[in-house]
Amino acid sequence: MPSASRAPAASPRSGSSLYSSIHADRGATLLSGKEPLGKHDGWDINLHLCSERTQPGTTSQNTFYLHRSFLRKSPYLVRILQLFPHVQRIEVLSSPGFNCPHAVYLAIQALYGYPLLDRMNVRQRTLEGFKDQDITGESFNIEIRMVDFVICYAVSGVFLDRGDISGQGIKLLVDMLNMENVEYMLRFALYPDYFFLQSPLLPCGLANYAGTMIESYSTEHIESFKAEDTRHLLTKILRFIGSRIPENFPLFTGYFDADLITRIPYDLRTLPDSAVSNYRLAHMHFGELLSLKQHQPDHSTLIKSVILLNVPFECLQVIIEEMKSNGTLSPTLLDRIVQVREKLRLHALRYHERVKDEIADPFIDSQHMGFREYVVGLETRERANGQNVSLILSREFVGFRVVEPRPYTFHALGTLENPGGGQRSSAASASSAAQ
Repeated sequence: MPSASRAPAASPRSGSSLYSSIHADRGATLLSGKEPLGKHDGWDINLHLCSERTQPGTTSQNTFYLHRSFLRKSPYLVRILQLFPHVQRIEVLSSPGFNCPHAVYLAIQALYGYPLLDRMNVRQRTLEGFKDQDITGESFNIEIRMVDFVICYAVSGVFLDRGDISGQGIKLLVDMLNMENVEYMLRFALYPDYFFLQSPLLPCGLANYAGTMIESYSTEHIESFKAEDTRHLLTKILRFIGSRIPENFPLFTGYFDADLITRIPYDLRTLPDSAVSNYRLAHMHFGELLSLKQHQPDHSTLIKSVILLNVPFECLQVIIEEMKSNGTLSPTLLDRIVQVREKLRLHALRYHERVKDEIADPFIDSQHMGFREYVVGLETRERANGQNVSLILSREFVGFRVVEPRPYTFHALGTLENPGGGQRSSAASASSAAQ
């Protein structure tokens, strides 16, 4: 059994009964993190998890005392042991989004033959993993922390190159999806790289050190995880959102979420007609003292609005298609969404022109910021919700020049006057949307 300890690393004990030390107390509490090091004889290697706040080479509570014979069940760790047969300490670096070392410990237990994390014990394991926090305080949200824990468990499986562990994590996330945690889960599904683990002993992908190529590990398992597992999770999240937006949805347009990585670069996220990103401050006037909840919509409306207005174009398409299939997509709502998204894009470009010399990294993502989105209305013979217009969301690259948008005009034959670009035929627009 792996042992997580706060004790400083010591020399491995020789001549111990590995089997008895691992299996003698299998029924004991495994994840308390309080077992003394000497309780588990036979460890011969340790794994130390480092973050931006923990420098490599130090010893902390994130050190796990393990056994080489069991680590060989991880293809990634096997390769490290092959390259460095005498290594006694494996440093593991965590990305900024990874903040639950206890999930690594639980994933490693699968190498020792213990069951995978399941829905029945996620809450218990989460509380164990965040035991150093005040779990009774108002700031501790168990729904978010459970998602956080399972995300870290899934990426721990990716680190170990164990598809059964990472796949179980994704399955649990899909089962746990709700309006309380959907935004946090979406951030992971959009940008899983923000959460990954890696050892500097064996980088994944092409590695170059001081101009010399060094041994690296294939990224095939990582690319598979992103292309299949996280893509599956992302689709589930987007359809979940689309299925919960009614036709008369009151879109809220006065808020940016700093935690949701969106098509608008972080340094450019301010509200139109304001230099701040907090909607409460943006709408305050001199002499006013607003309460925290004044002018604030309910949580569900706020989260849905944030997602509709800020997710990348491809994600918005999935949400719109889900709304179409449910019969809840109205021309008025879609037009409002597109108008506000375009207003935010143009505002970000204007703001960039003013502050680009002051921003350390004035990066503009041409994949999103250079595209204008618009709606195409096609007449159909079949009526949906009393309307015979099929709405198609499309976009075109217009560059980074700020061009003020004009109102969209639907024509009888289904063509749409394209702001700034004349008229586009409905067929051409539909083809563009399909691409």
